[in-house]
Amino acid sequence: MNAKKLFFSACSGLMLALPLSAQAVIVDGTFKATVIGSEATENLWGDIYGDTISGTFSYKTDTFDSSLADNESHTRYFNGRNNFVYLTFNIAGQIFDISRDYAQSLELETSTDVVELRDGNFGTPGNKHDYFHLLDIVYLGSENTGYVHTMGEIHFFDNVANVINGTGLEQEFKWVSTGTNDSGGYGTFQYTRGVNASYAAAYVSLDITEVTASIRRAVPEPAPLLLLGTTLLGFAVRSRKNFLKSNK
Repeated sequence: MNAKKLFFSACSGLMLALPLSAQAVIVDGTFKATVIGSEATENLWGDIYGDTISGTFSYKTDTFDSSLADNESHTRYFNGRNNFVYLTFNIAGQIFDISRDYAQSLELETSTDVVELRDGNFGTPGNKHDYFHLLDIVYLGSENTGYVHTMGEIHFFDNVANVINGTGLEQEFKWVSTGTNDSGGYGTFQYTRGVNASYAAAYVSLDITEVTASIRRAVPEPAPLLLLGTTLLGFAVRSRKNFLKSNK
């Protein structure tokens, strides 16, 4: 094999490898909670104190703006421009999707998303404190239609179980509250809407009892996929030329 052929073979292998390695992971999750504070709100819900509610969340591991590490066991991932965290709350038979509700009819004004992880370093005495925190805030508005301001937040801590492993976003876990001072969670949902002369304001305080996170799938990025398609097309053209040469 001469130097020219060796060079093209190396480039071809690299172009094939790049699309397959450039992937973003999506983390999906669910949570359960008990309502510990709320008020009946017309057109939304009645007395739901003590009710069990559920919800979902997701985040893509490469779409945050920045990360801030207090130390090697505590990192806060932040996004202040676009949606990074997607939180939904299923309350009284209604699903409130913070980042997507009214998104078609109202413009995004501001968005604040946070994923925070703390690994308690269970091998270190006196530092056994796992922590997980999600925050999803969206302000939507339109001069002609109105506005929707929504905020959702959930977090848990655990001084007993080793739930969080490291501070990387790409991880799976299941946490269940013991209902003691060593393990607990808190959440809140706030909702203010003024759309087409319809107004509502509501809040729910939550005792988080269970949180589960899992990796959904690896999602190839568009640019590497385009590169892969171009590479395969190049292989096809090159193979055809070689075939025609060999049959002359």
